[in-house]
Amino acid sequence: MKRRELLFAVILVPLDYLMLISAAVLAYRLRFEALAQAVPATSLVPFPEYFSRALWIAVAWIAIFALTGLYTLVRPRRVLDELVALREETGHFGTLLMGGHDWDKPALWRRSMELLATDVMPKFSSHAAAIPAR
Repeated sequence: MKRRELLFAVILVPLDYLMLISAAVLAYRLRFEALAQAVPATSLVPFPEYFSRALWIAVAWIAIFALTGLYTLVRPRRVLDELVALREETGHFGTLLMGGHDWDKPALWRRSMELLATDVMPKFSSHAAAIPAR
């Protein structure tokens, strides 16, 4: 793993937390200050109370992000393990289609394809050749 990838992984959680808090503060300002004349609020939550709740809700969202795998660093070994487990569960398959959403950063997409081609597929092919198809 490159140093900048590790650095990005380390700052991702606090950065997400700050963005969630910023969104909460912006939502409060829009609702209770900017739009108060257009659509009067039926009850006004004091900002310190709102902010305290927003801090805890942001922690909950970070936990949800973590549980869904957002902060998981996927390494070629893990991809290989998952492909092996898939083959053991489903049996032989002839084609592997790689999909991704890195079209806005072509360098990341190319790096993912390179890792799949050089680190994962040769080992997976060796594993597949060692175990006969069902």
